Amino acid sequence: MVNETEYREKQILTRPGDSQYEARLNLLNKIGDKVGSVSDLSKLVAQIVKMTQRVIDASASSVLLLDDRGDELVFDFVSGGAENTLRDSRISTQSGIAGWVVRNSKPLIVNDVSTDKRFNKQIDKATGFVTRSIMCAPMIVQRRVIGVLEALNKNDGTDFTVQNLETLLSVASTAAMAIENLRLHKSAIDEYENRIRMQEQLRHSQLLASLGEMTAGIAHEINNPLSSILLLCNLMLSEGKSSWNRKDLKMVRDEARRGAKIMKSLLTYSHQSSPRLRRLDLHKVLNRVINMRRYTGGTRNIDASADLTAGPLHVKGNSSQLTQVFVNLLLNAEDAIREAGRTDGRYIIVTSRIHGKWVEVSVADNGTGISKEKLSQVFNPFFTTKAIGKGTGLGLSTCQAIVTDHNGLIRVENNHMGGATFIVELPLDPVKRS
Repeated sequence: MVNETEYREKQILTRPGDSQYEARLNLLNKIGDKVGSVSDLSKLVAQIVKMTQRVIDASASSVLLLDDRGDELVFDFVSGGAENTLRDSRISTQSGIAGWVVRNSKPLIVNDVSTDKRFNKQIDKATGFVTRSIMCAPMIVQRRVIGVLEALNKNDGTDFTVQNLETLLSVASTAAMAIENLRLHKSAIDEYENRIRMQEQLRHSQLLASLGEMTAGIAHEINNPLSSILLLCNLMLSEGKSSWNRKDLKMVRDEARRGAKIMKSLLTYSHQSSPRLRRLDLHKVLNRVINMRRYTGGTRNIDASADLTAGPLHVKGNSSQLTQVFVNLLLNAEDAIREAGRTDGRYIIVTSRIHGKWVEVSVADNGTGISKEKLSQVFNPFFTTKAIGKGTGLGLSTCQAIVTDHNGLIRVENNHMGGATFIVELPLDPVKRS
C-alpha cells in the first residue's frame, strides 16, 4: 500500500451497487436534509462532521475554515477528542498537511504521518492525540478554497482508501456550498439590521437636534430664577438669622443645586456641534480612559481589564469626545456593579475587535443588567435607571449623539455575566499609502 495518495478522477472505484457507494449516497442525502433544516452554521458543521466520521469509521475529524485574510486556518469544529483545546485555534496555511491541501487545492491521504515531513507534530503535542493517518479534502466554492475537511485514524487500524476519500470529497463539496450560503445569508441579514439601526439612529439624532434647540431656551429661562434661589439660600444660611429651619433651608439649596446641574447638562447637550475629526489611534483613547478609571474602580474593588486587538486601531474621530463617550460608559458600569452589590467579584471588561471595515469596542460589566422593556429606551433623553437625584438621563443620549457624529453606531445588550454590554461601532480609517 502506498503511503500517500493524491486523488485523481481515474482512481474512482465505487459504482452504483457498491456498498461504499450506497453509504456515500445515503450520507449525502442526510446532509442535504440537514442543509435545508439547519440555519445555524456551527450546528450544521457539527452534524456534517459527525455523520461523515461515522460513515468513514474514523477516530477523529474536524473542519478548518480560512480566516478573512486567507493566511490561517481556524478549527471551526473538532470531533473525537481535544475539542476544547483545538476549537478556534489557528494554524498557518504555509505549514502542515491541511496547509498543503489549501495551497494546492487538492485532496490528500497520508497513511503514515511519521514519514511525511509536512505533518505538524505540534498539534498532537498540544492535545495528547496520536495521529497515525490523515485524510484531507479541500472545501471549494467557485474555484476558491474556503477550508479543509479532515479525518484521522481508521478505528479498525486499516489505511484510508480512495473510496473513503471519495466520500470525504463529496461531503466537503456539499458542506462548502452550505457554509457559503449560510455566510451570505447571515451577511445579508447583518447588513439589513445594520441599515435599520443606522436609519433609527438618524431619526433619533434628528429628534434630539430639535429637542436640543427647545431645551436651550428653557434652560436659560430656568437658570436665572435658580441662581437667585441659590444666592438667597446661601445668604440666609451664612447669616444664621433665618426663622426657617436650617435643615429645610439646606434641602431647598440642595434641590436648587440639583436643578442647576440639570440645566447645565441641558445647555451642554443642546450646544453640541459637529466635531472636527482627525485620524487617531482608538487604543490610546481606550487605554487612557481605562487607566483613568482603574484607580477609582480599584478603591471600590472593581477590576477593570482590557482585551484589545493587537496593534493600533485607527479611526477618524475627536479624541476629547470619544474620551467622553467611554468615560461615561465606564462610570455607568461602575454604578451598575455597585447597585448589584456583588460579593463574587466585580468586573468591567473593555474589548476591541475588527469586523471587516468596522471596529467594535464593547464595555461589559457584571452589574444589574437592563430589563428587556428598558433596553430600547436607554438612549432616550432624560431616561435613567438610577435613583432620583443620581443622574440627569442625558449621559447615554449624549454618547449616542457623539457616536452618530462619528458615523458610528452604539447599542446595548445583556451579557452572560448578568450585567450589560455597551457596544460602539466606528468605521476604520484605511491605512495611508504613499
